[in-house]
Amino acid sequence: MKNNVTCLIAVLLLVGSFSAADTLVLRDGRTLEGCLLRQSEEAVVFQVIRGNIKATQTFSPEYVLVVAKGEVPVASRPVEANPEPKWEGPTYFVIPIEGSFGIEVTHELFERSLKLARVAKPTVVILEINSPGGHVDQLVKMLDTLGKHGDLRIVARPKRAISAAAFLAMACKEIVMCPGATLGACVIYQKGPAGTPLNIEEKFESIGRAMFRSASAQAGHDPLLVEGMMRTDIALGVIEKDGKPKIVRGSRGRVLKEEGRILTLSAIEAVSCGLALGVADDNEAVRELLQVPEWRESSCSCKPLWSMHRGKLDGVTARYKAMQKRGLDSYRKAVECGDSVKEIRKALRHLEQAEKCFEETARIASKHADLVGRFADPSLPQRRESAAKEFRKRLERRLPAHERRSIIVPQPRRRPPGHRVVDPS
Repeated sequence: MKNNVTCLIAVLLLVGSFSAADTLVLRDGRTLEGCLLRQSEEAVVFQVIRGNIKATQTFSPEYVLVVAKGEVPVASRPVEANPEPKWEGPTYFVIPIEGSFGIEVTHELFERSLKLARVAKPTVVILEINSPGGHVDQLVKMLDTLGKHGDLRIVARPKRAISAAAFLAMACKEIVMCPGATLGACVIYQKGPAGTPLNIEEKFESIGRAMFRSASAQAGHDPLLVEGMMRTDIALGVIEKDGKPKIVRGSRGRVLKEEGRILTLSAIEAVSCGLALGVADDNEAVRELLQVPEWRESSCSCKPLWSMHRGKLDGVTARYKAMQKRGLDSYRKAVECGDSVKEIRKALRHLEQAEKCFEETARIASKHADLVGRFADPSLPQRRESAAKEFRKRLERRLPAHERRSIIVPQPRRRPPGHRVVDPS
């Protein structure tokens, strides 16, 4: 089995004509040069070399962002008949923003991806966005990180950018739409007890509008677009001014948004109102719109980071569903047992197994509440409690008192305080 080093990407940096030193980039931003001694799933052992001083340090793989191995000396390289020349032209670096903010898309992953992009030194960083939005707190952190990397040329390429994802796209100075893309519908809300959206207080919504207007304006986009995506009480139109489209409040010009609706732009509308540069089928079309000479994708990629994260989420989902099914099956077997002492003792064993499974599901749910909320069963606690009560009644009704006292019925475990299962409907 191949080594699957968690959160570790081995990349070859395009350094000068010769450099024998290895490079280690840490999550805190430090860059160390020296010699990589060993790397595994448990540890990365690196010898730091500074002048004549050498020091061996051991790091957790999760703390390491990039390991860049230095070029092999010319004398040690195998001779190639037709060596491929190193690409010296423009490059692009893709960051895949796919899924819900706070679940598949996290600030931590986004930050690590931009740090990796800085190491790769591409001509353009492309954010490929396909997201329904999600947690605003993740978005705010991502916008802050985006601002710290303002010297990079970052282009948003939305396929589906709704809510928080639309704000992230509009925080980029250049936007190139995918064919059939949508962007907008940025109403801020909080989840209610059953997972249904509840309106937030006006003061918090006003703060959000101001924050996102500012981010959009800094990127050179009209803040009225943000207003239209968040408010239903305004109408927007598009007029021509100095040969360029301009967004205006009211019904002047071409209607962009009617009062009573939330603004969601199609790919064509985003271009016609001046928000996007154009529509591109692929990255080659993006290159033409950006007027960049022939380019290639950077050999340094953050895609494995995102793939590993999605793999972990798939593992969590599979384990939760398996434990929930096993627990419900054990409860069903317990209920189907007879009323004899032997059968009751057998039922209690099933109950004990079920409780262990439900305890594990509660632990997973408390750690991954949003992920589990997509498929969790809100009636589960009631079914557990009903099953336990039914067994107590059987024991009281069928067993003599002296035998009843010798049997301990496991009680249903209560969910942690504040834990809430969200109904996906």
